[in-house]
Amino acid sequence: MDNTPNNIPESNIPSKDDFKAMISGLKEVINANPKIKKFQKNEIIDKGGYYNEKEAKMLMQHLDDISVDKEDREFRYDDYPQWTPNTIWAKINQAIKYIIDNLDPEGKYTTIRNHVKISREETGVQFHWVENQNANEGWIAHKIKDGRKMLENYKTKVYRFMEESNEGEELDLKEGLSLTDDEVDQMKAFLSDSPIFLAFVSSNRIKIIHSKQETTQNENADT
Repeated sequence: MDNTPNNIPESNIPSKDDFKAMISGLKEVINANPKIKKFQKNEIIDKGGYYNEKEAKMLMQHLDDISVDKEDREFRYDDYPQWTPNTIWAKINQAIKYIIDNLDPEGKYTTIRNHVKISREETGVQFHWVENQNANEGWIAHKIKDGRKMLENYKTKVYRFMEESNEGEELDLKEGLSLTDDEVDQMKAFLSDSPIFLAFVSSNRIKIIHSKQETTQNENADT
């Protein structure tokens, strides 16, 4: 097998569903809570794909537990040195998705999921229990004076492109873009983990190409 840096094994390339899981989770933010239970390393499976019954069943007990005691949980990155933070994030989200899709005939875990916010923190992936203030679990719409003010920011456009784009499509953001140095660094770090998106990021431009080419992310998209 070709072991050059530009050759990435097919099994290590996340699927489009994996990216959807990661991106959707990035939009959720929870408040810090000192009562965080640490999972032991052997509490979840350390091999296998992302979307499967075995990993899903390993996660079900943790969902049961948080629904009972309402205390925060954390899957800590340093307990899984064989995985990147993105892999841990994807595995947890895909396991939950499998539970809801295939192991939840009575809707128990769908209800639990509606009470659990999941976030990526510096030390790990955290679960935070939230009491639902909307008893009907329906949409609540508020009138605003000027709908034009509700413009998409650049992150929303990037997330949507990564969720919905197909191979060969491009996103090129320039108009009105003015990023700080920290925002540029954050966006570069986020996009650098992806083996299927080539990206160029500067203070006044973000260009992303959806590509399945086996390439390193040290290469920038053509500007």
